[in-house]
Amino acid sequence: MNLYLRLFWMLLALTWRKPITMLETSAINLRVWPNDLDVNLHVNNGRFLTLADLGVVTLIGRMGLFRALLRKGWRPVVGSAMARYRRPLKPFQKYRLETRILGWNEKWTFFESRFIVKGEVKATVVTKGIFLGREGQVPPLQVAELTGRVGESPALPEWVAHWDAAEAAFVDAEQQRPLNSPMVAAL
Repeated sequence: MNLYLRLFWMLLALTWRKPITMLETSAINLRVWPNDLDVNLHVNNGRFLTLADLGVVTLIGRMGLFRALLRKGWRPVVGSAMARYRRPLKPFQKYRLETRILGWNEKWTFFESRFIVKGEVKATVVTKGIFLGREGQVPPLQVAELTGRVGESPALPEWVAHWDAAEAAFVDAEQQRPLNSPMVAAL
């Protein structure tokens, strides 16, 4: 329930927050609540991914894309995410969630969400997402054009290109593995 309240609050807050361009960073201030915690009394690793989603929703909203996406019937969908946990977020600790678009290729848009306390990055989540419409996948360049940005993506960091290539190889290998493989039989 707490996440729905946070989502509702962030959507409401969009009405008075300054709009941003596609390549600017959106920031929101949050606090760690008891239902964010795991048995070690720090933010659960899965909760970081969920909170990163809230950052992406806020970023998309501040870019002014909600109405255009709804009108066109497009929706953002996560393809995968990668997280790097550096230091824990503790109960009731305040933190800043900064989210930005790293760039895009012909299929994917790459979002970065950083969890920051007093200038120190506690965790980083990078999300690889697509926009889906009635006809299937919408090229990121078309989504970028909705924001008024015309042109190509900024250069993706080299590690993002490596991650994307590794994921493509993983998908290929996964599709080639038969369902009756020893790994499945052990389950």
